[in-house]
Amino acid sequence: MQEDPPTNNVSQLLAGLKIDASSHSNKISSQNKCIETQNQSIQQLKTEFADMKMAFQTEIIKLHNIINSTEHRLTNANQGVNQRFEQLDNRLLDLHVSTANLSGPKGILDVPVHPHINFAGLPKETDQFVFFIQEALITSAGRFADEKQKIMWIASFFHQKGSNVEGCPSHNWWRGLLHKNAAAQGLPTVNASSHAPYVIDELKSAQLFITALEATFTNHREAEESREKLQLIRQTRDQSIEEFNIIFNVLLFMVDMDSVSKCDLYQSAVNPIIHELGIMRGGWASIKDLESKQAMAVQLYHDDEGMKLAKQIKKASNSSHAPPRIEHKINPSQHSTSIPQSKVVDSSPASDPMAMDLDSIVAEMKFSYAVYRILCRQNQICQRCGFVFDKDHVHAKICPKPTTSWLPWAQ
Repeated sequence: MQEDPPTNNVSQLLAGLKIDASSHSNKISSQNKCIETQNQSIQQLKTEFADMKMAFQTEIIKLHNIINSTEHRLTNANQGVNQRFEQLDNRLLDLHVSTANLSGPKGILDVPVHPHINFAGLPKETDQFVFFIQEALITSAGRFADEKQKIMWIASFFHQKGSNVEGCPSHNWWRGLLHKNAAAQGLPTVNASSHAPYVIDELKSAQLFITALEATFTNHREAEESREKLQLIRQTRDQSIEEFNIIFNVLLFMVDMDSVSKCDLYQSAVNPIIHELGIMRGGWASIKDLESKQAMAVQLYHDDEGMKLAKQIKKASNSSHAPPRIEHKINPSQHSTSIPQSKVVDSSPASDPMAMDLDSIVAEMKFSYAVYRILCRQNQICQRCGFVFDKDHVHAKICPKPTTSWLPWAQ
């Protein structure tokens, strides 16, 4: 006797049992329609989100292009202005040369004209102004009749922007020199003139005049202030190592110190995570050349995996507050892997000098080997070499790299 084939239609089975399942079927059908409608809505939302993302990226690219274009235009405009001033200066020179050839005395030309240059007497302006004056005197030496004309030409820049001399320190200093020069000759000092003969030391030559200007308006604490800034400067989170190196080297240019001091300042100013990773990798503390130390800092900064590991180790060490070389207790609730408490065995510095060096490194970074092992396991990193625990490590069941490339504490 053959059995009836099993049926999968629940409604037919219920009908066979004479049970009304129409409401149940209607509910299932309604829910299926609702699910289908929601799926369509989700798909539409996905499409709209993708369109919004694409539009946002397009707007960012447009904005970036506009910024680059504006910067390029400003650069070209600045270059154009400088070229126009230079052309104007050359035209004035050519005009005066032609006039001097016709009527003026030979060998005496008009002095250079630079209407965009001024010196108000602020210490931060002194070095740049003196550099400009000395360059102009060298390139235009034949355009001055004598030293007095050079001094008067330099003094013509003693004003604030807009040719305002009221309350201008450099102009007041110039007036004071003229008063001193008039008094030395027994002339009235109330209306001392720049056309009187120059007899005082500051006005005997253009170079002596520039020397007196530097002595008066130079910031004599500039080197000391740069040293103070160097001691306070720190690399910020949003500052790349390349950008920080430029800022550090600019401040260092004004300070005279030995190579070891430069490295010490740089080591204290750089990102602490770079410092920690440098100690982990080895060789960081022994570098005493600033250029080499900055080159290593750039390499460490771009080692994403190493920086991540060093950051986690430093964070875990700071949270544990446990001093090195004593018993460390790890709370299993704070970590995904339960690790029994471990002890760092003390060793005699006299019998093991290498252990003494490692101890100083461990103490400096507040290192906890138990925490280090936990973090390595969580991030699938080899505890010995510090690299990713790949398939070579799995097959070898130990670090396959040579022991010379292991981390110091793993050796």
